[in-house]
Amino acid sequence: MISLQEAQALNPNASQAMCDGLEVMVRRLTNNNFQAPAFRLSGLTLENGTAKGLSGRSDIFRVGDRVEINGTDFNDGLYTVTEASDGVLRLDKGFIPETSKSAILTKIDYPTDVMEGVKKLLAYDAKMGDKIGVKSESVARWSVTYYDMTSSESKEGYPTVLLGFLDKYRKIRWS
Repeated sequence: MISLQEAQALNPNASQAMCDGLEVMVRRLTNNNFQAPAFRLSGLTLENGTAKGLSGRSDIFRVGDRVEINGTDFNDGLYTVTEASDGVLRLDKGFIPETSKSAILTKIDYPTDVMEGVKKLLAYDAKMGDKIGVKSESVARWSVTYYDMTSSESKEGYPTVLLGFLDKYRKIRWS
């Protein structure tokens, strides 16, 4: 969703796990996978970090594209394209080798405002990370009171107001 380099420019303590966690949080809170179905391969053969599809166009994928694999026995998940050539996509993580006619690989396309919202969350972590649990500070005649994080005013450890950018992307969860 956001590169580690971009995240560390906003928050020097950012890690790849933090970036991955924010992506999972956004997808879970919205119940939206942000898939672009026009960019899809199906009938996948997965081996040695490469994905090859029986149908679909692999030439429409670019290095850096975020993709999701579904319908496999062992390899469902989110990946990043590191190389695209000759009908084969090399992805950033290895696979348990398998071939599945029902498996699909789909490009993930996050809107710009979602990306900017995630950047604000990273900046919030950088600024407020060491202040969690402190409601007020006083030194001589200087006093500072921080945002009160009750359960009704926060979600996933962030003030609810910072997650407002996700509202228009929420989808109904069917059970």
